[in-house]
Amino acid sequence: MNQISTFTVVLPLPDRKLSPNMMIASIGMRKAKAAAVKKYKAQACYKADEAQGRARPVCWPATRVDVVWYDKQQRNRDEDNARGSLKSAMDGIAFSMGVNDSTFRAGTFEIRFDKDRPRVEITMHRRESI
Repeated sequence: MNQISTFTVVLPLPDRKLSPNMMIASIGMRKAKAAAVKKYKAQACYKADEAQGRARPVCWPATRVDVVWYDKQQRNRDEDNARGSLKSAMDGIAFSMGVNDSTFRAGTFEIRFDKDRPRVEITMHRRESI
């Protein structure tokens, strides 16, 4: 089996509903957030399957996660909020890898500017231990 040691998942910026700061004041808002979570998780799972190729699932003992967030506007962004909005993406990637996301360890997190192609690049690196 062809085992890989790193792969990158490229996703669109997460929906505003995925922000940890998003106020959920009604049943309708809860349903909207749940739909956004489900959609982004599925998208991340599909893109992770694609990125892993034939090595899927990789089932690494531990994983370092590096993130590069390409924002469409050049402004100060709350890094904690940006990280939190990627929770459903991490769940989708973990599902694709066949692991629990508790084996993920935070690596670098960079925020850059790309007006023409806003996106999030999540790079997974194999580690031998947590």
